[in-house]
Amino acid sequence: MQHTWEDAGIQSATQRLAAYGQDDHVRLFGQDIFAIFEAAGFASQCRAHAELLPDHCPTTYGVNRDEPFMAFSKVTLPP
Repeated sequence: MQHTWEDAGIQSATQRLAAYGQDDHVRLFGQDIFAIFEAAGFASQCRAHAELLPDHCPTTYGVNRDEPFMAFSKVTLPP
């Protein structure tokens, strides 16, 4: 998915389940997730799962080796 999608009109748990696949979600992030987090003051430190967890079984830990391991840290701006 290219762009993040959310709809403020989706209010109930049933609607969220139908729209987002889980009743406690309020959006589906797209490939613009990095820009969204960076605009909120976070720095992306994403890496490949295989790079960070080379000796761990992806099935055991529920990760997809083909997707990035997303890590963000808050950027501290000088005063």
